[in-house]
Amino acid sequence: MRVNTGFNVTGTTSRPQYRFTDSERNLNYIVTFRYSDPNTLRLEIYQNNREIANELLTRESNQLIRWALMLPKAGARG
Repeated sequence: MRVNTGFNVTGTTSRPQYRFTDSERNLNYIVTFRYSDPNTLRLEIYQNNREIANELLTRESNQLIRWALMLPKAGARG
């Protein structure tokens, strides 16, 4: 899977939308959140301009998620 490493930000200042693309699968991901509700976000997924997912997701933990290639593990030396 090849995901565009950049993203486009649209929406409003109180409800930004981050848009990502997977050009190999022709998928578009839109993540929307509100600053007034930091524990909830909406995930929308489109393929060939057809909505295949539209989910309202809530935080289940306060634990920080460290993506394998993006952030070093705690205590790691660089």
